[in-house]
Amino acid sequence: MRNAKFRVLPSVALMVVALSSSPLCAQKGGISVDRVHSGSVLTALAELPVRDRAPASAPMYVKGQQKGSLRRGEVITVSEEQIVPTLLGDQKWVRFFRSEKLSPSSGWVLVGTRGTSSNIFDEAH
Repeated sequence: MRNAKFRVLPSVALMVVALSSSPLCAQKGGISVDRVHSGSVLTALAELPVRDRAPASAPMYVKGQQKGSLRRGEVITVSEEQIVPTLLGDQKWVRFFRSEKLSPSSGWVLVGTRGTSSNIFDEAH
């Protein structure tokens, strides 16, 4: 009986990590992650960290240093995209630039997992 509890705990821990690593789990709306490409113009649905680089595609998932943040409602233009394989699916990170004179003027942000809708960004209108 005790061994059965041990088998369940890693699954529960993995589920908690998956839910906590996805910002705004309850956020509605969003754009299909697969539709975000270079030249896409997006609106941030919440505040999120801006990083100096995307995570490396390696056994160790290490994000770049946070160098600022995007505020809810900010509009960005995607200049580059990078797919980062993880245990929970392929994440799409994008390099962006801002049209406004805000700091940082560019950086990397997570859009979401391929094959899903982003709860972080929507198409700019």
